[in-house]
Amino acid sequence: MLSSSLVFKKNFKLMVYFPIFVLTTEGPRLRRNCSTGSTVFHPIFGYFKCDDNNGTALKLLMGINDKVDHLTIAVNELLRHHKNLKIDSLESLEKPADFPDLPFSTLEDFLKFEEKLKTNEDIKLYAVHRFTNIGGSGIESQVRRILKLLLRDPVACKYNWKGRDKISFQKTEVVPIIHRAIQKSYGQEGTILKVENTIKDWLKYARARMRSSNVAL
Repeated sequence: MLSSSLVFKKNFKLMVYFPIFVLTTEGPRLRRNCSTGSTVFHPIFGYFKCDDNNGTALKLLMGINDKVDHLTIAVNELLRHHKNLKIDSLESLEKPADFPDLPFSTLEDFLKFEEKLKTNEDIKLYAVHRFTNIGGSGIESQVRRILKLLLRDPVACKYNWKGRDKISFQKTEVVPIIHRAIQKSYGQEGTILKVENTIKDWLKYARARMRSSNVAL
């Protein structure tokens, strides 16, 4: 057990070693019990005698803890509001009459969609919103969900990223739309490299997915 002289030096210098604990489960109890002249028990440092220095430090830390609690509640409310806005924006955005059914089962249909993306801003905007709201547990998960929504594996097999011996997916009109959707979902965290690497891997394993699901090559 550590003595009070070791735990609480002048000006409470060792407070840095246990602010996380104080700010969580034991903080309220220590704040209530730590009055000048009283003795309280800390699970890590043992019994110590409170004085003006450490009592003041505890009160300051708990004041910070209270502010953190309020900020956490506010952030959670903002996140819920943002999620509802995303859902509402998709519901209020009318699907263009010529927006195709997904996923694409033939290369021909996908190429027609590519041509529409070049000239039709309504289709492009709806695609961004559709891909943004598809969700996922992270950037890679959402990219894979977008690709699965977009292409069936027999079509995906005809592509790789650079176009070596296949068609280049890097040059498609849909890639910038995927980037925009991920940036809307994750902001700057949705790096271009992370998105592109996920696309590369998903295309690379399209044939293996077909084999595992017994789809004719």
